[in-house]
Amino acid sequence: MKKKEIEEEEIENACNWGDLPLDVFPLILNKLPDIGDFIRFRAACKPWRLYTSLSDLPSQFPWLVEVLCQGPDLHFYSIPYCRAYSTRTHSTYGKQLFGRTSCGYIIACQVQYYASNADHLSLVNPLNNHEVPLPALKYDFHEHLRFLTNISWICPSTFKKDDYVIVTDRARRLAVCKIGDDRWDIIGSASMKRCFYLKGLLFMLDLQTRVTEVMDIAGRKVLYVIQLPQSEIFRFSEIPHLVESREEILAVFRHPSSGSEVYRFDIYRLELGNGEGYPRWIKVRSIGDRILFLDFSTAHGFCLSDNDFGLFRGNFTTKFTNLFHHYTHHTHGNSLRASVAGFKGNRIYFRDRKDLRLAHVIAMYDIEKGQTFVTDSLFNGDDNIVTWYMPTLSHV
Repeated sequence: MKKKEIEEEEIENACNWGDLPLDVFPLILNKLPDIGDFIRFRAACKPWRLYTSLSDLPSQFPWLVEVLCQGPDLHFYSIPYCRAYSTRTHSTYGKQLFGRTSCGYIIACQVQYYASNADHLSLVNPLNNHEVPLPALKYDFHEHLRFLTNISWICPSTFKKDDYVIVTDRARRLAVCKIGDDRWDIIGSASMKRCFYLKGLLFMLDLQTRVTEVMDIAGRKVLYVIQLPQSEIFRFSEIPHLVESREEILAVFRHPSSGSEVYRFDIYRLELGNGEGYPRWIKVRSIGDRILFLDFSTAHGFCLSDNDFGLFRGNFTTKFTNLFHHYTHHTHGNSLRASVAGFKGNRIYFRDRKDLRLAHVIAMYDIEKGQTFVTDSLFNGDDNIVTWYMPTLSHV
């Protein structure tokens, strides 16, 4: 063996990467904003895993998740890095998964190959393989009738252990429980309603009258009955999307427009009045540094701040194109880079697989410009549910 090769081997043997100084780890983790790189770093060796905590994970930009009709496979797409991930975990094996997600968790139902009058539900996080069991949801009618509709988790923007778990079951009933309970409490019907759970309150929007009932879940009492803005009710072509934003409730209306705007959004903030006076909707022109993530096909959404994504700035590679030009091919391929697509506030990222123009793309509406931009999505969304997902390794 040559002398140079011997020296290189001695240097390599003398360097123990597991004994890095502790003050080096924060510097390294600051260079690993993507959760995939973070997981690989902690998996490299035992010391690296011991010297880092799950709380060291930086705030993540939301992913897209493709939920197959039945586990255990899940596919994810990271927008900032245009990366695709797939996972197969025992927590999703043999389970049917449903659309809405919160804090990394998805509601799942054990697949049954025999007649049964109950759904065995749980919340699963496919990234950390954690599963939270829920009570069996029982029915009073024959098995085959239950498969006419799916189960929907009416989840808050950020789910916590002491939050209520609210679902609409296959019979379109509203069922409520808490983690650790041994049964569900049926509190009403979800037929012809769109429901949102925000700040401990259940908002039930009637799809026919567009009247919203606000129920206090703890007391099972309707506190308010709220009309949508009367001056706008007849010209809105879609039911509004309710989303929690910094202790506020926003109603987001989307309707088609003309020219290069393609879509236009109107946003209202709900003022409950703190028990004094009547609740009312106030139209807002800007949401400041906030970013909304909406999925109109699953009525799922949440709000984040652009300040949460400082580590991603400068590393954002996704290109967005004006939606009008995207479909008329006037400037197809002439993409707008980070100046338009970066993590700035006052924007709405949205998906809607029921809209042919949006079924295969990720759309971003710039509130200030009044224009919609799109980028290609890895998923076509034809058969499986594709929705927003907040990647996290923390447990509920």
